[in-house]
Amino acid sequence: MPVERDDETWTYRRTDTDHQFAISCTQLLGRSKTPAAMAAIEASRHIWEPRGNTVHAALEAWLLDDIQPDQECPYYDWIRPLLEHRCWQQVTIIGIEARMFDQGHDIAGTADVLVRYADGTVGSWDLKTKQTKKSSRQDVRPQLGFATRALVDHYDLTPSRNAVIWSYPGETRVETVDADECHYAWMDAVESYLWDCRPW
Repeated sequence: MPVERDDETWTYRRTDTDHQFAISCTQLLGRSKTPAAMAAIEASRHIWEPRGNTVHAALEAWLLDDIQPDQECPYYDWIRPLLEHRCWQQVTIIGIEARMFDQGHDIAGTADVLVRYADGTVGSWDLKTKQTKKSSRQDVRPQLGFATRALVDHYDLTPSRNAVIWSYPGETRVETVDADECHYAWMDAVESYLWDCRPW
């Protein structure tokens, strides 16, 4: 899609029309968090942000160019089981760090990985890194629902199921989620946003 992201401001625009989207998926979903939750997230940013960026970059390099991580690289304990997981052998990758948009609601975002299953349907996979296996896990359905909406509206594809890839040190777990369930969660989040911010 003709969409680019400004990584400093986390804003998106269409390169073919120069349209600036009103809000990103991340920003919209962040509105549902309480001030205390946001403070906790910011307080631990120095921990989760470099880990997440490093693991995401390693996955992208491997999927795009088959670049293997150095065993001495930071977060290798997260990266190795992620790249070795059998899930990658069961799908065809059709998108990596895909810029997407919900034009009707003027929202844009990024999907970590888009896949095609053996049955011909597609899905969006989102990677989340965690400090330990006991770390709390957030509800990723609305985020995956954004990609579901975009796949239907702009790619004319049929999503069946999405997945969250939970990356832990020493282990990767894949949680499958029904695409319709994700889409309903996304629309609930959008409706809440529209009610609060665009009541007209």
